[in-house]
Amino acid sequence: MSSAAERAKMGSELKKRFLGLDREAKTRFLALTLNSLTITARYLFKRIDQNQTGDGTEKLRKLNEVTHVLSAKLLGYLEGDAGQYPDGVIVDIVVGRAGDEFSEEVLGAMKFAIDELEHGSRRLPA
Repeated sequence: MSSAAERAKMGSELKKRFLGLDREAKTRFLALTLNSLTITARYLFKRIDQNQTGDGTEKLRKLNEVTHVLSAKLLGYLEGDAGQYPDGVIVDIVVGRAGDEFSEEVLGAMKFAIDELEHGSRRLPA
């Protein structure tokens, strides 16, 4: 697990990269992040089903909050407005809702999404 300082640095880098995207790319970023987080949810459900609840149920609650914020932002873009949260703070809000125990997974999903847009199979046209 990374330290709080490492997670803050990663969040700052992701925010800068997110702000550099155009509206279409931001929409795709949100959709890719949400899709990636569904895989995390599958893992958490599996742990809970195997009676290894530990932090699984709390992480699911946090995942629900994170997906709510991200999907509201995505809906805002699709409906032609910026949504409830300004672009400059959406990464901070999502990481804050995730909390220390879940922010690493959320940052990983966001990093995956932006890397895919910039360099991967879902690369944006130049």
